[in-house]
Amino acid sequence: MSKDIEPHREKTLHELNLEQREIDRSIRETNIEAANAAGKATLDVLNRHRPDGKRMQKPVRAPVTE
Repeated sequence: MSKDIEPHREKTLHELNLEQREIDRSIRETNIEAANAAGKATLDVLNRHRPDGKRMQKPVRAPVTE
């Protein structure tokens, strides 16, 4: 028995498009995961500084004393 080996051929445009779509999908998923992680980290920092969730406001100028 002899196996016929298919000669090397270049990928078709359809195959290249499918590969590119898969790459784009994985990049998109990675970006979504990174955005969610960044949002969670930001909220964790804010909650650590002000657990009641209220915004802290710095005074615009020093109080006037006479």
